This record gives sequence, C-alpha cells and structure tokens, in this order.
Amino acid sequence: MIIPRKISSTGFSLIEMMIVVAILGILAAIATPIYQGYITSSKIKAAESVLAQFPVLLETYRAENGSFPANATYSYTENDAGAVTANTITTTAGLTDFRAKNTTGSDPILYDYQLVIIGSGTASESATFTATPVTSRGAPTGTISRTYP
Repeated sequence: MIIPRKISSTGFSLIEMMIVVAILGILAAIATPIYQGYITSSKIKAAESVLAQFPVLLETYRAENGSFPANATYSYTENDAGAVTANTITTTAGLTDFRAKNTTGSDPILYDYQLVIIGSGTASESATFTATPVTSRGAPTGTISRTYP
C-alpha cells in the first residue's frame, strides 16, 4: 500500500499578499497628509523666522539713529532664478543688510517680504512685516503678517 505524502506550502497565498498590500495602502493614505502637514508648517516657520529679523534690524537702526527709518515701504524679493530683484532696505533706509536666506545659491525664496514703517520719530512709531507667499515656488497659501511693537 502506498501512503500519499502531505504537500507542505512554505509560500504566501494570494489572499495573504492582498491583505498586506491593502494594509500598506491604508498606512500610506494616513501618513501622506501628515507628512505634507509637516512640510507646510516648516515652510511657514521658516518665513516667520525671517520676519523675526525685522524687529532686530529696526531696533539696531533706532539705537544708532534715534528713531525708525523714514515712513516708507521697504521690500525684499527674488525672481524664480533666486536673484534679488528688490532689496530696498539696504539702499533706501540704510538698515543693516537684510537677506531672506543665508546662501547665494540659485534656489529662490518662497516668500516676498515687505516692511511698512508708520510714524517714524514719533511716540506711536510702528512697523508691519509681511511675508507674501509665491505659490509658483511651492509656498503654502496665506500671507503672514506681524506688527512691531
């Protein structure tokens, strides 16, 4: 009498593979929006750190000259190649040189920055700092604005 041997399976079945692929798809669907949220918040925090430089520049100017620069609007912008197209802070106001980035590489900044000074030399002098996103470069939408003091 011949006894049949039992066939052992050491691989994965199609059902098991489909379950693994479905689980991976669910994890990717959950992780992608979370990752995108981190990227967006890091871009916004980078713009806020640039805006934090403006009060320091103004206080340095005030310490040297007795008041904020003359009432005006100063801007810092770059083109898509990363070249500075407007940096009137240095040339017009005499403020310490301002750059929105530390490198001179070809990567453009994601925001255009603007400083508006009101009431220079008076007790009510103030300044508004604005970061306007350039969405064509990947900046998240929404203008960031701060007032000082």
